[in-house]
Amino acid sequence: MSNSKKHQRWIDEIIKALVELGLEVTDDRKSKYRIIKGFIDGKPFQQRFSTTPTSYVGSARSILGETKKKLRACGVDVDKINNSLPMMHFLTKELIEEQNREKKYQ
Repeated sequence: MSNSKKHQRWIDEIIKALVELGLEVTDDRKSKYRIIKGFIDGKPFQQRFSTTPTSYVGSARSILGETKKKLRACGVDVDKINNSLPMMHFLTKELIEEQNREKKYQ
């Protein structure tokens, strides 16, 4: 599997967990971004995910940092999310793939 597909699947897992918090996803086809926005505890939350990053490693680091920062600004306990939402681990793509492989063999 190419790095692009791995990266997009990893982003999909993070977006899925954010949607479970009550946020909505929109695609901005003009600028090739997926945008997730809404309100968490009455505070606005908006984040953009590039569909064509120049560096997958840099993009992943940026996404993790930005997501944690914005969730904390909305008053969300990131450690609590890690325990309650398994797909929002804020871990690497490799660990998510390993979890998927384990599910296959069960």
